[in-house]
Amino acid sequence: MADRIPLIINSSAQQIQELPSGDSLTGVTNISATGAITAVQPTCLLTNPVTYTAQFSTNNTPIDFQTVTTNVGCTVNGNKDKITVPTAGTYLVSAMVSGVRTNATEPTDSIKFMLLKGGSAFPSVESFPRSVFGTRNAQEFFINFTMPLVLAASDELEVVLIEANDGGSTAEINKGYFSVVRLH
Repeated sequence: MADRIPLIINSSAQQIQELPSGDSLTGVTNISATGAITAVQPTCLLTNPVTYTAQFSTNNTPIDFQTVTTNVGCTVNGNKDKITVPTAGTYLVSAMVSGVRTNATEPTDSIKFMLLKGGSAFPSVESFPRSVFGTRNAQEFFINFTMPLVLAASDELEVVLIEANDGGSTAEINKGYFSVVRLH
């Protein structure tokens, strides 16, 4: 097994010193840094959905948000409901949406959400934790998910309300976030 080469970081001098194996300090190599060294991943965060009521008849209702925080590369469309990733890679996609059920009559009524990529269900209809079941009139509902996904450059993601069942029932959406962070 080869000897490990320890590193000493001297922050006051902004130098990284690489020491050879053993106890000797001879042959030290200095690498100077002219500023802070940071690793910034592309990130987009949409928060605080605009409070609105969505009806059953409006399937694929986009969840529009009030504020946007972006970092390197990510873009958000003008309606603040879609995030476009800058480059291919693995991303951590997270969302939380909550609200109050209105006009629901049965405890089996459900609220269903979907993650869309380019307008289609992603990664698949079956794999998305998309439903909140057992909502009654004036009952709060909540959906939350976090999943790593492999995305291509310029993939466009959005979270939509796809159903407020049964016919005629509605949902008031008023809190949440949607976040896309590049892992590698």
